[in-house]
Amino acid sequence: MALGKLISRDPVRGVSVYLDIQSDGSFLFTEVQNVRGLQNRINETAADNVGRRRPHSQKHMRQVAELPAIIVNRLIREGIWGDQKKMRQWLNDPDHRDFRTGGGRL
Repeated sequence: MALGKLISRDPVRGVSVYLDIQSDGSFLFTEVQNVRGLQNRINETAADNVGRRRPHSQKHMRQVAELPAIIVNRLIREGIWGDQKKMRQWLNDPDHRDFRTGGGRL
């Protein structure tokens, strides 16, 4: 897949933005983020979360997912990020299970 011309690169976040001019004259911007090592961090966090829950109590907090900045930006644009119900639904979707740091459903 050709990404078009690189127009921006953020080395801190590892995000690059490409521009491709379509045949109808419209612009297509594509954001790409280097997430190398993310799955390892998620798996490590999931292993650390085992046994940390306090049974029969709501007095616990745990990380439920780790999302790259590019995904967070997409969720903000789609109106999911600020809506707890939509966010829970998005995280429970089997297509997004690789971002979860624990088992079960939210």
